[in-house]
Amino acid sequence: MSKITPAPPVWTIDRFEESDDDASVAVLVSDDGSEIVMPRSALPSGVRQGDVLRMHLAPDTEETTRRRSEVEDMQRRLFGPPS
Repeated sequence: MSKITPAPPVWTIDRFEESDDDASVAVLVSDDGSEIVMPRSALPSGVRQGDVLRMHLAPDTEETTRRRSEVEDMQRRLFGPPS
């Protein structure tokens, strides 16, 4: 039996807004009404209000390992080595 891979979620650019730090953000709305806000600079150039986007998320194992190590180092400095 072949494995069926679901299509990535679909998001529509609902609007662009100015954030508190004067950076432009995009408000994206999914088909179920969920919203996410992200920097406009993170979107492909040339997209406009009403454009539909598909997001492909992928784990970044190298960055995950780096951040976990950073947190463990910080915990050791704050609390000492594990007992």
